[in-house]
Amino acid sequence: MNGMKHITFAACIWFGVQAAAESYPEGTRFDTTEFYAGLKKRGLTDLLALHLREHPPKDEFAALMLTRDVKLAEHADPSLSRTRRAQAIAEANRILESMIKKRPHDKRSRKWELDLARSLLYVEADRFTSNILFRGGTSADYDALRPLMDR
Repeated sequence: MNGMKHITFAACIWFGVQAAAESYPEGTRFDTTEFYAGLKKRGLTDLLALHLREHPPKDEFAALMLTRDVKLAEHADPSLSRTRRAQAIAEANRILESMIKKRPHDKRSRKWELDLARSLLYVEADRFTSNILFRGGTSADYDALRPLMDR
């Protein structure tokens, strides 16, 4: 009879643990917003990118915003090549454009539009405008600049 009590107790514990594990999905075990902010603050964007690949947020829009943050961090990383950094900022701008198109009436959309314009003019288009201003530019500079300005 004593052995039966132990089995019953173990079964209760096991079922209790299983019920608790099922009632706390990934997003509620800890504050994901705080976790992501902590990773970004500490410069652990590689870990953030890995976490986003393995545990994507359920909200597609949150995933876009975090992916954009990863791309902006790649752009800011001086250890990456100039080409890779240019690709990262271009991808971050495309993500921001898609966010604006998906939620044009969001209260943050005006800020996003300003961020996009600033990034296109002063970051992504900088090499072309600098060539035009300081060296007269080539037809390739004008051709590359035109689609950026049309956005």
